[in-house]
Amino acid sequence: MISKFSAYETVGRTKIGSHIWTMNHRWSDDDYFEIYAEPILSVLDHTALYKADFTQNDNVDVHYHEISHVINMLLSGNMNFVVGVLSPIITKKTDWFMKLRKLTRHFLSKQTFYSINGMVEGNYVKYIVQGRDNSEHKCNQILRAIQMGITLLQKGKLEFKPYTGGSPDEILEKLSELQFLHSISPLPDRPEEGHFRDYLVDYRLCQFIEAELI
Repeated sequence: MISKFSAYETVGRTKIGSHIWTMNHRWSDDDYFEIYAEPILSVLDHTALYKADFTQNDNVDVHYHEISHVINMLLSGNMNFVVGVLSPIITKKTDWFMKLRKLTRHFLSKQTFYSINGMVEGNYVKYIVQGRDNSEHKCNQILRAIQMGITLLQKGKLEFKPYTGGSPDEILEKLSELQFLHSISPLPDRPEEGHFRDYLVDYRLCQFIEAELI
């Protein structure tokens, strides 16, 4: 399966999933987060779809997201988008993407806590309480996200470190720590929206110029 958006301009692409936590194994899928841009003419005549897409070919999964939607999700603190943009494994680099990474890193905020906390609580109920998968492997997956959140709230940065030896009880302990740190973290409550909106305007203007519309 090939996404229609693969033919659009690529702003940036990173690898996500188990590889960024160095918790992958020989059978792990290759997961990618790709930011694309709608053509400027589609934006101007209001036919742009701003859609997300997902393709899966053998063991390669690609998540496509339009740049406008990415900006909105970063402002909402969505963990998946913050991780997608700041993944340490970059597979498609552009100047615009590196500017977005710098912007995202500089304006990390407590807003991402809500996304992490919601994901952890949901997965704890789904996998542990409901007994779908309470293995150490699944606990480690949940705990690595909690630990990322703890580091974010304490140090104001993201770290992608593997987690081992996890257990259901440890999830509850670490989740409690995460929630406490949110109440005392010095991070700003939200990202600075104006900087992200200015970035998007500058990007669209560049598209406009490159399309020789002015």
